[in-house]
Amino acid sequence: MARTVIVGASGLVGRALIAALAPTEEVVAVVRTHHADMAGVNQVIADLVDPSFADALPKRADAVVHLAQSDRYASFPDGADHVVAVNLYALAKLLSWCRNAGVRTFVHASTGGLYGRGATAFTEADQVQVGGPLSFYFRTKQCAEYLAHEYACYFNVVALRPFFIYGRRQRANMLMPRLIASIWDGRPVRLAGPHGMRLNPLHVFDMVTAVQLALGLRGNHLFNVAGPEILSIRSIAETLGRALCRRPVFELEPEDPAGDVIGDISNLRQRGWSPRILFEQGAQDICRQAETW
Repeated sequence: MARTVIVGASGLVGRALIAALAPTEEVVAVVRTHHADMAGVNQVIADLVDPSFADALPKRADAVVHLAQSDRYASFPDGADHVVAVNLYALAKLLSWCRNAGVRTFVHASTGGLYGRGATAFTEADQVQVGGPLSFYFRTKQCAEYLAHEYACYFNVVALRPFFIYGRRQRANMLMPRLIASIWDGRPVRLAGPHGMRLNPLHVFDMVTAVQLALGLRGNHLFNVAGPEILSIRSIAETLGRALCRRPVFELEPEDPAGDVIGDISNLRQRGWSPRILFEQGAQDICRQAETW
């Protein structure tokens, strides 16, 4: 039976990926603390900040999906050491372990934030344009792509750049939970111009199917991963409002003509992947738990 190690398994994508893989293969979940709701999954307790964390990993694995990132990504400069330790030092240790453990495929989550903002959809050939308050975090993700790329002569390496993943039980500080909380509480949703930024939000189910496809590829690859629809923040908020039975309140700010963050997913589509969850359906799913956000 194939063994896949998921690093950062307790997050939104990690939990959904466990549910998808566990019925047919052995899954090793690398987490910081034990999770009682991960019954039947081999949990490895390890803190990526600890330089010896790789000692806790199994001696052998067929594939690794690296989803972990520092939870201090938005805290610069105070959290800079933690971000580097998790996003870079730990990655270097993990890649070295992969080579010794016989890993055949390494899939890791980068970010679509590397492109910055623009008036048209970004392709993988577009230059990285890092800026804004998260620029330090983005730089570590860019460096992580370079580090992983160097190991492509030892095993398959696939970097995924997701755009605005959402799903149930997502952290409250992420975009969709914040929008839901504002609508639920009657607080204004701020828009840059009449409609706000445009994006193509990605349901966690579709992110998981992209990871599954990546696990079956050979070679070194980089793919954008995004949802099937390009939507403005106004449109997203109105859809969420219908699911919540609450009318969103908007507050308009100056328009940013190059303020969109849209991922072109043509390359991944050519590999046979296609996102299936339309936002109307995804909104109904995530709004069922609005009372707890």
